[in-house]
Amino acid sequence: MVPRELKLKTVEFSSDQYLRLKQALKLLEYDERKAPVLALSDSAGKELAQITDTSDPAVQSDARVIDSHKEIEIKDAHTMTLKARYSKVILNYAGKKREAEVKVEFNPACQDAKIVHATVISKTGQRQEIAKDEINVMDAGWNASANRYTGGKILVANLPGIDIGSTIDVEYEIITKNKGFVSGFEQFQLPDELRQKSVILTASADLKIQKIVSGAPGMVTEQTHTADGKQVFEWGAQNIKALPAEQQLPPEWVYLAGVSYFAGDGAPYWKELNQVMLDRAAKRAKATETARQLAGQAKSKLETVQAIRDFIAKAIRAAGPSFTELPLSELSAADTTLADGYGHAADRAILSYAMLKAAGFEPEFVLASGLPPISAITNVTASFPLPHTFQTPLVKVVVDGQPYYLNDTDQYARLGTTAHDGRLAVVLSSQAMETVHAAKNCEDKMETVYTLSLNEAGRTQLGIAHHYFGTEYNAKRRFFSELPPEERRRYFQEIVSGVTQGAQPLGDLTTQFDTYPGVEQFAVQVDNYAVLDGKYLYFDLPFTPSLLPLGTDHRALPLFISSHNENTVRTEIELPANFKQVVIAPTGRELTAPDGGGVAKTVSRNVDGKFVLTHDFETWPAIIDPKDYAQLLKIESTLGQRASRVFLLQGGAIAE
Repeated sequence: MVPRELKLKTVEFSSDQYLRLKQALKLLEYDERKAPVLALSDSAGKELAQITDTSDPAVQSDARVIDSHKEIEIKDAHTMTLKARYSKVILNYAGKKREAEVKVEFNPACQDAKIVHATVISKTGQRQEIAKDEINVMDAGWNASANRYTGGKILVANLPGIDIGSTIDVEYEIITKNKGFVSGFEQFQLPDELRQKSVILTASADLKIQKIVSGAPGMVTEQTHTADGKQVFEWGAQNIKALPAEQQLPPEWVYLAGVSYFAGDGAPYWKELNQVMLDRAAKRAKATETARQLAGQAKSKLETVQAIRDFIAKAIRAAGPSFTELPLSELSAADTTLADGYGHAADRAILSYAMLKAAGFEPEFVLASGLPPISAITNVTASFPLPHTFQTPLVKVVVDGQPYYLNDTDQYARLGTTAHDGRLAVVLSSQAMETVHAAKNCEDKMETVYTLSLNEAGRTQLGIAHHYFGTEYNAKRRFFSELPPEERRRYFQEIVSGVTQGAQPLGDLTTQFDTYPGVEQFAVQVDNYAVLDGKYLYFDLPFTPSLLPLGTDHRALPLFISSHNENTVRTEIELPANFKQVVIAPTGRELTAPDGGGVAKTVSRNVDGKFVLTHDFETWPAIIDPKDYAQLLKIESTLGQRASRVFLLQGGAIAE
C-alpha cells in the first residue's frame, strides 16, 4: 500500500495583523467602487434588455429507472396494501450514495412495512441478495421527545456491493390500517430518467375512488375495468425525461405527470376529525382552571386570548409527528397535553380550544394549508379531497368582529399575526373552505429607511432602520429576545461589516420590539463611500433593488409564488453643499411581473438638495409559467443594473 499524507495550511492572525487585513480589504473595496460612469441611450438599453438565452440546460440523472411497478389494493376508506418493486441502474457516485440505503418510514399504530427482497447486480453480472442482518428497523427522530404517541419507525435496508454501473432490484410492501383516510399521489416524472412505470389500483366496486390525472396530455395512459366484483385502474408511462432540481415549485398535482387518488369522500373524514377533537377538548378540568386564572388577570377579551396563547407557547412544547401519521384515536385530551407539557400541532390546538372555551369564547377548529386561493389550485380543492395538504390545525376565535387564528405563532408574535395569512383552510364544523387572513396591520411586511449624508470628500454617514410587521416581527422579536449579550455584539459587528468593510459604527445597535412594528436600527460612517473624481462625485445605493431573487438563469418547471409580500425601501440622501447637480440618478419606473406575480415601483424626487428614492416591491400568489420566466429575469436584471443604483453628482454652481 502506498502511504498517503494530507497537509493543510491554516492561517492565524494576531489582533494587529487582523486590523491591517481589514484596512487592506477596505482599500480593495474602495478600488472596486471606482468605475467609469456612462450614460446609456434609451435605444441601447432596449436592445440590451432583449438579449436572453432561452436554451434549457440538460438534466443529468444519478440513476436510471428501468422499471417501476406498484399494486395498490384498497379495502375500505381506512385500509390499503401497497406492493412496490423497482429496478434502477446506478450512473454516478451521487446515485451510488443515494441508493445505497432503502428507507421506508412507517408507524406501527397504523402501518406495517417489510422489504420483500433486494438484489444488487454488478456490471459483470454478479448477483448479491440482501441478508437479514442488513435490514434494520430504527426509531424516528422524534420518538424520544414525545413518548406519549406510538413511536415512528424507519425500515433501513443496506444494499450490498452497490457501485457505479450496478443494477438494483428492490421490492417492498406497506400495509395501512385504521388510518383517518387513504389517499396518495403517484408521480410519473422523477428526478431520474424513467424507462417505464405502471400502477394498478384495485378496490371493491361499491367504494368510491376519486382520482385526478395530471401532467401533459397523453403522458400518462389510463385504463379502467371491473373484474370479480372489483374496480381496477391501470396507469402507465414510458420514456420520461428526468426532472430538473428546481425550487419554489407548486403542488405536484398542478404540474407533474401523475395520478392523485382518494378512497371514499372527504366529508366523513372532516366530520370524524371534528368530533374527535371536540371530544378531546371537552376533557378539560385542569385546563378550565388554568384558563379562568389567566382570564381573571386579563383586562379585556383580547388580553385573555393573548394570555392563553402565550401560556401554551411557553408551557407546551411542540413535539411529535404530524397528527395525520397516527390514527385519530391517538389524539390526546386537553388535560393530558397540559399535564405532559408537550404535544403535536393537533393536540396543542385541542388545548387552545379547550382553554378558550373555558374562558367564554366560541372557538372553531380550522385546518390550514400552504395553498393560496388562485384558480389553478382552487379548481382542484373545490372538487377533490386533499386532507394530506390541509394538516395544520389552527383555532379561530372572533373578538369584536375580528377573527384571530392561534396555534401557528408563539408568545413573541403580535396577536392577529398568522403564518397562514392568505392561505386556504377548511373550517371543520361546516367543512367550508375559507381563506385565512391576518388581523389589520398584522400582514407580512417590511419597511427599510436608509439615510445618507455625504460631504465633498465622499465621507458618508449612513443610517439604516428596518421596520418589521407580521411574521417578520415575530421572528426578529424572538431572535433579539433570546440573543445573549456577546452574540448580540457579534451580530452588530457582522451587520456593520456587511454594509462595507470600511464602515465604522456610530453608536450602538438599537432594537425596539416592545412596540409594533418592531424596529432595528443603527448608523455607520464610511470614509470613502462616494468616489471623488475631479468635479464629479459618484456612489451607489446602499442596497440592490430586487423583486424576486431567482438564483438561476433557466427554468423548466413552473415558479410558485405562494404568498403575498410587501417590501418598501426609502432612501433619503442629503447632497453635499458643493455637489447639488444630479447628473445621473435612478428614475421613476414601474415593472410588472407576468401572471400577476408582482410589481416593482420606483418613485424619485429631488427637492432643496435632498434626493428621496422610494422602492415598493409587492408580490402576490401566482404560478409563473416557464415561458414567462425570462420576463422575471429581465425585471431582476433591470433592477440590478448600475443605472438603477448609481448617482453621479457634479460640483459647482447649479446651471439655470
